[in-house]
Amino acid sequence: GIINKLGEDVFPCRYNIIEEFYEGIARVRIGDSWAGKWGLINKQGIEISPCKYDDIDIFINGLALVKSEGKYGVIDITGKETTPCKYDQIQIFNNDWAKVKINDKYGFISISGEELIPCIYNKISDFCEGLACVNNGSKWGFIDKYGKEIIPCKYDSVSNFANGLAR
Repeated sequence: GIINKLGEDVFPCRYNIIEEFYEGIARVRIGDSWAGKWGLINKQGIEISPCKYDDIDIFINGLALVKSEGKYGVIDITGKETTPCKYDQIQIFNNDWAKVKINDKYGFISISGEELIPCIYNKISDFCEGLACVNNGSKWGFIDKYGKEIIPCKYDSVSNFANGLAR
């Protein structure tokens, strides 16, 4: 539970773990370390997200990665799942985009969970100068932020663009 400086209960003991508050929210866990589930509470003890996740990352810019049954998703600061737990991997959002992986293929999603670039590439880089390097299995090329192949996948190796040029 949580007490105030007067020793008064803010809310009673009911969690196995309450972590430090960050941006007004704390991770809480019910159950032991191996089988416990994580949720979120605010400083008043109101449950923002029930204890149903295998893990919850800290919030960055109002979003947190969550893990359930081996898959990752995203929740916002209200506990709403903006991206369902269906991805094998989600990287931190960069300019409102996050690289995702599902079934060994990569793509991108938006902050709202919309799939911007489908998970069809064996490898994919972050966007630099408006283009991302992509690998279709044997060759490399470049796509724009709409998923359109701008430079065909015909190279053995590529680098990101810098100052208008790429190796």
